[in-house]
Amino acid sequence: MKRYLLLFVQLIICQCLLASDIVLEIYCFYSDHYCPTDVQIQQETKQVVEFFFTKEINEGKIVLKNLNFMSPENQAIAEKFEIGWSSLIFNKKDNGKEEVINMNDFAFTNIPSNPEKFKTGLEQKIRELLK
Repeated sequence: MKRYLLLFVQLIICQCLLASDIVLEIYCFYSDHYCPTDVQIQQETKQVVEFFFTKEINEGKIVLKNLNFMSPENQAIAEKFEIGWSSLIFNKKDNGKEEVINMNDFAFTNIPSNPEKFKTGLEQKIRELLK
């Protein structure tokens, strides 16, 4: 019996150690001068995240923020990510390490001509980053 209890405790400890502390911050930066592409990127990103990742949002594993990088209260974060124009930025935090992924080329290339490709690619990238 003790052997089974010890095995069970070891299994629980291993699962806790393997549990990921990944948090994915998704930032849609915009300026005082919105363009239709900026608006569409924000809308489609929000739609994908809220539709496919409700559980992760509720668990705090995904944080989605729309921020005006020109506002004084957002100055520090805009500087952190070197934002000078509208941008879609992912910031993956994993056990104290941060990885910044700039999604601008992908977003601005696909949104105007192929929004479905944008949505599919966005979902896939988020799933990849949460692993």
